[in-house]
Amino acid sequence: MASPAQSLSAPIAVIDMGSNSFHLLVTRWRHGALQPVTAEVERVQTALLMEGSCLTGPARERVLACLGRFRRLADRHGCERIVAVGTAAMRQASNADALLQAAGNVLGWPVAVLGGRDEARLIYQAVATHYAGTSRELLVLDIGGGSTEMILGRGESIEALESVALGCVSSLKQHFNNGRLDRGRFDACVRSAVDILQPLACRFPNGPDTRVMGCSGTAQAVAAVLGIDGVKRIHLDELRDRMLAQFSSTEQVTFPGLDHSRSSLLAPGLALLTALFEALSIETMEAADVALREGVAIAWFRGDSGLPVELPRRIAV
Repeated sequence: MASPAQSLSAPIAVIDMGSNSFHLLVTRWRHGALQPVTAEVERVQTALLMEGSCLTGPARERVLACLGRFRRLADRHGCERIVAVGTAAMRQASNADALLQAAGNVLGWPVAVLGGRDEARLIYQAVATHYAGTSRELLVLDIGGGSTEMILGRGESIEALESVALGCVSSLKQHFNNGRLDRGRFDACVRSAVDILQPLACRFPNGPDTRVMGCSGTAQAVAAVLGIDGVKRIHLDELRDRMLAQFSSTEQVTFPGLDHSRSSLLAPGLALLTALFEALSIETMEAADVALREGVAIAWFRGDSGLPVELPRRIAV
């Protein structure tokens, strides 16, 4: 692990290999806080390209091509370390080992696959550190491509956390087959998610003092399309009605503020967010500016037990 002196002088590159998007964060540590240098995102769509539980050839090619580009960017910025983590798709793929080995060879550093609860803890760490000025209870929600993380805490202390196999890509495949979009499919997606989330609701109470923060692509996309900071249930319902009135295919969905590469994921993402609002009795949600990648970087720079996995030494390539 890097010494404190090294951490203060040289940047590291953190790569979050998500089920839909890969994120690169090049950052330094200054005065007890992250100092970002640059950030990149690429829609690799690993989970969408899976067949059952198997990573396909096209998925492997896109993963390795993206990591090659990220490696070159990290080298260009003089990063002393690449810290790469895999999430739901890598946890679930029955043939992930070969890809992970190839990914490590491309990066020169091994990839650590996070468990769902470890992923949740690092997401919370990012939010709690970034919003350290608040004394309010935090309910942090992260809808990813293959899983959803929920964390309740105050300050650095976590009171409850959970990771469930609900993601916008998996929900797209299950409920919007062939991209067909209508009210029946949307409602079925919501009901299915509520059935999974409802038994967990008692562990994630939120009251007038609770600040609900939504991380990652779905929360940011919904907030961007709505153009508001505080998202309420009525806003989600209005966006659903607008979407269903205009589009009959998930691929057609387009709104100002929506990245075209996320078009097909807005419907399932909105359905899952609606289910979270219903199951957890959420009144208002804010979109957070940080997510897993910042949590991994903070854990690395602090050099304590923040990282739930041991990251091996550099691969000899």
